Amino acid sequence: MKISRIAFAMIFVLILFQIPINNVVADASPYFVSVSAIAASTGVDVTIVIPSTWEPGDIFIISGLVKDVDDTVTVTGYTSFPGSPVSDIFSGGRFWWFWKRATTSESNPLFDKSGTTGDTYAMMALYRGTITIGIPIDYDDAPITTFGDPALCGGTDVNLVTEIVYSLVVCSVMWLDDNNAAVVTTSTNPRNYVEHYQESAIGTDAALVFSESQKALTGNTGQIFSDFDVGGVITWGSIAFSLFGKPLYNTLISMNIENPGANCTYGGQRLDSGLDNGDGGGTSDDGILQSGEIDDTAFVCNGSPGTNGTNGTNGTNGTNGTNGTNGTNGTNGTDGTNGTNGTNGTNGTNGTNGTNGIDGVLTLPVIVLIIIIFLFVVGVIHPVFWFLCVFVSLYSTYIFTAEFPNTLWAFIFLSFGIMLLVVTMARISGVKLGLNPRRK
Repeated sequence: MKISRIAFAMIFVLILFQIPINNVVADASPYFVSVSAIAASTGVDVTIVIPSTWEPGDIFIISGLVKDVDDTVTVTGYTSFPGSPVSDIFSGGRFWWFWKRATTSESNPLFDKSGTTGDTYAMMALYRGTITIGIPIDYDDAPITTFGDPALCGGTDVNLVTEIVYSLVVCSVMWLDDNNAAVVTTSTNPRNYVEHYQESAIGTDAALVFSESQKALTGNTGQIFSDFDVGGVITWGSIAFSLFGKPLYNTLISMNIENPGANCTYGGQRLDSGLDNGDGGGTSDDGILQSGEIDDTAFVCNGSPGTNGTNGTNGTNGTNGTNGTNGTNGTNGTDGTNGTNGTNGTNGTNGTNGTNGIDGVLTLPVIVLIIIIFLFVVGVIHPVFWFLCVFVSLYSTYIFTAEFPNTLWAFIFLSFGIMLLVVTMARISGVKLGLNPRRK
């Protein structure tokens, strides 16, 4: 369902200011439907005709009077009120009350007495709108019987205490006389009652009355009186009780964004509403509309986008703000790659020639010769130095051959000369080339 923007604005205001919407449930409190005619006899059982206006779930209340204090009464399928019956020894009357919740199929109940004597009177009242499970009656006090005008309706504590708002307070009075045409029932809270008076001239005659009034608040009713329009009633029996109905719940509305789609082409708002009654496994009276409590859904859709308006003129520039404080220095970046090598510079000018050194060809063999002679002399101490002498001679031959090719023959000659000198000296000294350098 889609609603106009005006309706949406009204709903939005209601949500904004948390105004309860439709916070009374239809048939939330019990109410009177009808009464039957009095079923009467001079001794036999009587059958009460259920009013044709009854519906399944209605509460049937039966009040009955027998002019015989010894009888017992049963009504099949009905429950007797606590404390019922009560008897009056002065008038010889006995008073009963029964109740039942109507099913889908009901037959007229029999007011079944244990005896066959005594004038008998019975009547039924129908009430609707009570709870559909459990006992719908608050038995605040037991029935009583006494005499006087007005009649005190029920109870030794002289008042009825209702515990649920919008309860229906009911007063039932019966007596053995038909000398009245009406009664007026009153109490402190509620103040005004509707009376349903029935009488019968059969036998010694009798009158039966149901009176009820809705009580908006909980608490004491105060004394409930039924005032006879004509005096002279000898004794009477009475009871007061209350009927309570379905709890009253607030209606809650929840508004959520509706994305573009089948419900709203350009998107909009989704409005869910329902009673805060705990349907669907939720919690009642918690102020939250839960998914199981949603009874109705409406959508307030956005219109199609309009054309762009003309650009407005630029506003004047604002004054510059003060400079912010400097931020902290950032971390150093990574080193860059090395640059390419530069080109080689030009060669410098040649330096001046140095002075000539000693002739290497002459000087080096002399030095080698000195070393060989030194090794030879030291070889007197141990022959190992003679072997070093031979090694130096041969290695020098290799060096001189590579570095001074022009002096090769002279070096070879020198080397052989030295070797001969070594051998000669070894012979002269008598030294053998072995582990023992001296002869003993």
